[in-house]
Amino acid sequence: MSGKHALLRRQFREALLSMDQVVLPEDLAIVDAVLACDRHCTVEEVREEVAARYPNLSTTHVRRTLGLLCDLGIATKMDVGGRAVYEHIHLGEHHDHFICLRCGKIQEFTDDQIEERQLQWARRLGFHPLFHRLEIRGLCAECARGKTPVKTLSDARPGETVCIRELLGGHGFCMRLTEMGLNRGVCARVVQVAGQIVLDVRGSRVGLGRGMAEKIIVSAAEEPTGNDEQAEKS
Repeated sequence: MSGKHALLRRQFREALLSMDQVVLPEDLAIVDAVLACDRHCTVEEVREEVAARYPNLSTTHVRRTLGLLCDLGIATKMDVGGRAVYEHIHLGEHHDHFICLRCGKIQEFTDDQIEERQLQWARRLGFHPLFHRLEIRGLCAECARGKTPVKTLSDARPGETVCIRELLGGHGFCMRLTEMGLNRGVCARVVQVAGQIVLDVRGSRVGLGRGMAEKIIVSAAEEPTGNDEQAEKS
């Protein structure tokens, strides 16, 4: 284990002890697995890595420990294609991410000019940045080649029929949309885009704020939804 990783491991242990929490060997094994991973990993992948030593370790335990790592600033969590992925911080280093909405590929990049421009704006506004993360979501080169173009629902036009391809929010956001009948694969007719976004979904009207619409990725529907005639009459 590198010196930087050893420091993060020690910080995790000391933080839990300072909160009067018991530090279990399983917790440290999970931390070691995350720090040793050179890519973004899921809860299931971390559990598989530790399973040889702790075969009875539950997914819930792994998720709880990963949550602690994020709370302590030792790891970060991203939602990619409806699944959570984790990455440990890189002391003394920084990189940003391109995230493919179709296949979930995460590509890392660094750009000194972007970093300097952010610092210039911070100085201009008198802001004192502590940390930041830049995520650019779209389609990777492989997925974009010959594929149906996608956009956010907030960019759709009235009268357009769209199909939901991806939801960018967390679990609560996705559950709320599910209750409204808006799941991946559902097609809807856009009725209104001024102010609130109004959709016709299976003959029912659904209203969304623009902030929610910006987290819904859609493409032009390939087939009629069966509601088009009803939407046109209204």
